[in-house]
Parts: sequence; C-alpha cells; structure tokens
Amino acid sequence: MGDIRRIRCRSCKSEWVIRTGCGLQHGNLGKLVELFEAKEAQHIGIYSSQIPPVMYDFRYEPAICSACSQIISVPVLEFPEQDEKYTGVCPVCRRKVKNVEKIENIACPICNENLLEENVTGEWD
Repeated sequence: MGDIRRIRCRSCKSEWVIRTGCGLQHGNLGKLVELFEAKEAQHIGIYSSQIPPVMYDFRYEPAICSACSQIISVPVLEFPEQDEKYTGVCPVCRRKVKNVEKIENIACPICNENLLEENVTGEWD
C-alpha cells in the first residue's frame, strides 16, 4: 500500500499531491516495463522473462524536476542481486529528475525558499 502526500510551500503557497510507495498492481515485473523509458524498459523486459524470477524492489519516490519546477513521484525499480537501479523520468516534461529523501530538506522549486511541509493525506493501492 502506498501513501498520498500533500506538499505545500509555506512561503509561496504552491502545492503538489504525489503518490509514494507501491500497490498490488506492481507485484508483476512485466507490468512495470511500461513505466520506464524505452532504453530502460528493454533491460527490465529481459529480467521479467527469466526463470527462476529475479528479485526486485519497486516503489514510487518523491522527486524534483528542475526543468519544469515540479515536485512529482517517479517509479524506482531496483534489482539488488544485480546491483542495478532504474529511475523514471518526470511525468510532466519527460526529463531526468533528482530523487528526494526528505521533502523538508529541499527548497521550493517555485520560490526557492526552504519552507516545504509534507503531510500524508491518504493511501492508495
């Protein structure tokens, strides 16, 4: 089960709502392929057909896109035994993003003030 998070800047009042974590639909590696760009999808597709199945960890993580000034969630897929990690691109502008561990530690992409706050407002599956 994942969380729905509301992120708000106390300075400029900008708001974003993102989903983090994962749901039941992400339990099938083959279905995750479509969440990534073509180059990454090709590599992931190879793992999805292996027998025995490859161990993986999937989740949506918060990220910031400096190109379009958005806080978004992106898919992150890791294959621990292969030491490989794939991170999706910005769903708004399709550019690379910077993952964020703690929202409170980053500056607002709109006003550049360090006054972001985050609240969990629900769950999703």
